[in-house]
Amino acid sequence: MDANISSNAKKIMMRFTFLGLICWTLFRCSSSPSWKPTYYETRDENGRLIEKYGNENAPDNDINFHSFYFYNDKGQLIKERTYYFLDSTYVVNDTLDYVDLLYTYDEAGNKDKEIRTTSDYDTSGNVIGQDTTYIKYLKTNKTIFPEK
Repeated sequence: MDANISSNAKKIMMRFTFLGLICWTLFRCSSSPSWKPTYYETRDENGRLIEKYGNENAPDNDINFHSFYFYNDKGQLIKERTYYFLDSTYVVNDTLDYVDLLYTYDEAGNKDKEIRTTSDYDTSGNVIGQDTTYIKYLKTNKTIFPEK
């Protein structure tokens, strides 16, 4: 009978050890450096972000991007343009598509609307299609296009 208890105890210990190894592996993989974003930023003399490029390295999104930021005379961000790439070269003509986020401001200088457009290019870099994805009031967080 003691041999039977010892055998059951060994089986239970092996199961706990195996479960512990699985948990440890999942913990280590969740903090894997390959899942952290690796991107680079360029700022102007006023400290405003004007360019950002790299790879988000998220588990569900492993695609390279190159973003540009445009400001008006008042220093307000009026446009974010992001290119997405198939490969690791940062050549704009090799882009699949780009996303523009356009911003409008009210009289007080606060962001009023965000407009997202997406464009597709052919291999020569010519726009072959453009689509407005949404228009949203930022103060109320209400999407006004497409109507819901």
